[in-house]
Amino acid sequence: NDILNITIQEVTNLGQGVAKYELSNGLYWIILVPYVINDEYVTIQIVRNDRSFSEAKLLNVIVPSKYRVIPKCQYFGSCGGCQYQHIDIDYQRIMKNRQVNDLLQRFAGVKDFNITIDDTIGTVNSYNYRNKITPHYSVVDSKPYFGFQSNQLEEIIDIHECAIATKEINYKYLDLRDKLLSNGIENLNNTS
Repeated sequence: NDILNITIQEVTNLGQGVAKYELSNGLYWIILVPYVINDEYVTIQIVRNDRSFSEAKLLNVIVPSKYRVIPKCQYFGSCGGCQYQHIDIDYQRIMKNRQVNDLLQRFAGVKDFNITIDDTIGTVNSYNYRNKITPHYSVVDSKPYFGFQSNQLEEIIDIHECAIATKEINYKYLDLRDKLLSNGIENLNNTS
């Protein structure tokens, strides 16, 4: 559970920041950190070691990116649905474009081809734009939960509204949530 101050090199397509920590033998160890932006200087705590990398939790942002914003969603950080809400929407699009290009080069082997990735196109809205969400339902100790998987994928976070979903999706989501929590999934078709 080492605590380190490190600089984030890049952010993966899964929203994990990548830092390279120099070992005493001159080699580098990869550390993955959520909720960061490239070039940020942060304090992290190692929470899990793998054979070829470590995972860490973010403790503090010492030098924030100019693209860091305050997430609108009260569930950001616990809900596993969003990885980029702390990043300015225009910079998110630049990052996603880079990530597609990087994935094509690393995994599809297109680096020797003359392929240009067009700019990422998005809505003018930073919130209430998504027209598809994937809520989950579970019962734990006789208590029903309806919402989204936590960022640890071990539990369902009971969420009342998704900040990035459209107003229409949220309306339907809340209606379904109320019916499920009141009547249970087995009686869902018997409600009006």
